[in-house]
Amino acid sequence: KNLDLVGMNLQESSSVSVSEQPRKKLVGGAVLRFAGAIVCLIVGVISWIVMAELLQGLFKQYPQPYFLAYWIHSWYAVCYILWKVWREFPGNCQCNSSGDGALDWKKAFWVSAVVGVLGLASAYCWYLSLTRTSIPANTAIYQSAVAFVFVLSVPILRERITAVKVVSVIFAMVGVSLISKFSENDNSSSVKNTALGFVYLVISTVLYALLEVVFKKWATFKGDPSATCNGLRFVGLMGIHSLLWMWPPILILHYTFQPFCWPSPEVLKLMFVNAALDIFFNCAIFLCIALSSPLFASVGVVTAIPLSVAVDFVINRKTANCLVYLGMGLIAIGFAGFCISEFI
Repeated sequence: KNLDLVGMNLQESSSVSVSEQPRKKLVGGAVLRFAGAIVCLIVGVISWIVMAELLQGLFKQYPQPYFLAYWIHSWYAVCYILWKVWREFPGNCQCNSSGDGALDWKKAFWVSAVVGVLGLASAYCWYLSLTRTSIPANTAIYQSAVAFVFVLSVPILRERITAVKVVSVIFAMVGVSLISKFSENDNSSSVKNTALGFVYLVISTVLYALLEVVFKKWATFKGDPSATCNGLRFVGLMGIHSLLWMWPPILILHYTFQPFCWPSPEVLKLMFVNAALDIFFNCAIFLCIALSSPLFASVGVVTAIPLSVAVDFVINRKTANCLVYLGMGLIAIGFAGFCISEFI
């Protein structure tokens, strides 16, 4: 009897240890996804702020917003070359054994075409807004995409609605509103806000929110063994579509509203820098979406606002209203609450 009891205890303990192993793997996987998403957000936020500052100066020297959008988005095709190198690199067994992962070629081709058009149109409207809005106001309005992403994610992505998520989004949006309102009233900025600038911003914001949801719905898959590799391939295909199909508006604008001229060598250098920053930004955000969700990525990118206020102060010597700092605090609380809701 004693031996039977010992055997039963050993079986129970072994079954517990076996059941705990998958649980530990799941927890470890969630932590890695969270860490990866945070790293991607940091890269995206830094790229965004530097790009916004450089583009404002670039437009003064070269006011060709559509060609800038076409130029930058066409350079995404470089990511396709990186994908080929990654996929064929000796010893990359995870990628080679899974082929192209969960994203088949047919779906990758047409979804990247749709997302590429949405992205270029959104970028064009955003570029038009940069010379008509200050950086904090521009960033604040653009990051209100979180509200549109939330609305679209519920029916399309079946996003769970929880009290913490709702309150976190509200906090972030109130913070965005405070910064937008009280940075607009400040006359010390070198760039003045205009109604037309905000119209361009709203259009750009809605298009980018739709882009994120479409990407998550049809271009990412849970448990994809080649998620990072597929992200590079997807961005590369976006660049190829832009390069091949999106050049006609340059001719239309040339003969109607905006005669085309080739940039000077100095401007061309800035354009290369901005293309690199934009590639970093979009790759980081797409990978963040693949690791988490469009809503998490949108709320996370909102944290660009405090950094944009600091950068605007350093470069333009623009002081902030005390309510701007309150808005920054609300954004931080909202993002922290969303992290708790999403991963804990």
